[in-house]
Amino acid sequence: MIKEGLVESDPWGSWSDCSPGIYLNRDIKLSQSFEKYIGKRIRITVEELPDIVPEDEETIGISLGRIIQNDEAIDFLGLNPYCVNEGADKNKQYQIPIYKAKDFGLI
Repeated sequence: MIKEGLVESDPWGSWSDCSPGIYLNRDIKLSQSFEKYIGKRIRITVEELPDIVPEDEETIGISLGRIIQNDEAIDFLGLNPYCVNEGADKNKQYQIPIYKAKDFGLI
């Protein structure tokens, strides 16, 4: 998601039932570190990152053929859903944390 807009300070005033602070076009609250950008147009890019998996987390090998049938697993691994059609080996094993494999219904 890319959001562009004007940084505003306290767009709703200082009433106790409002959310005073620093906002991007009144809809995204920014941290105080954005104070230097008040009155300036900025662009913020947000990238959703995969879950951080502890190094000691148990994983399980799941074949690509099973993974491509599950949109959540495809997104989690950052795969192209058409990779098998493009010649990828559907028997290749991908390591997925067990808790994620359960969430995705793969085990």
